[in-house]
Formats: sequence, structure tokens, C-alpha cells
Amino acid sequence: MLIPEGHHLFIIDLTYVAGAEKIDLHRTAHMAFVATCLADGFILLSGPKVPRDGGVIVAVARDLAAAQARMAEDPFVIHGLVAVTYTEVDPGTRHPTLRDL
Repeated sequence: MLIPEGHHLFIIDLTYVAGAEKIDLHRTAHMAFVATCLADGFILLSGPKVPRDGGVIVAVARDLAAAQARMAEDPFVIHGLVAVTYTEVDPGTRHPTLRDL
């Protein structure tokens, strides 16, 4: 099961508040953070927004505070390059291929 018992699903929206040069300077470190979070199950999926003014992360955490604490480790957040919003989602309706979500 992708969402363990007692955990919640979050849509995390990142919007760039810094210029492309600063974003690019920290992109490799940000992607390393994303890779670590994918490996340990915090992030289920992520990617850039279209148009490319930030990104979206679908994540799993015990609660909002845990999601915020984990995102505080993201180099984009550490360096103040993004504004972050969190939306908790109850995935009650889903496609059959996602039944184990």
C-alpha cells in the first residue's frame, strides 16, 4: 500500500520566487533531495509545472507538520527559492489501477 495506515496524502505546490539563475544553481541538489524522498516513499511523484514556474509533489506523511518538516530539507526551500503550499487530499475516488493507493 502506497499510503501506510495513519498517513495522509499531500499535494505540495512549489512556486518559484527567485530567478532562473538561482533556481538552476540549486536544481541538482533539489533533484538529489527528490531522489532520496522517492526512495524512502515520502514522494510518490513529482514534476515541473507547465508553464515552468515551479513544481508539484505528491507526497505521503503522518501529518502536515511531518510533510512541512521534510520539505524544510529541500534545497529550494532552504535557500528561499520557492513558496510552498500544502493541500491534504483524501483519495476516496480513484481509478481501479490505483486501488492500492
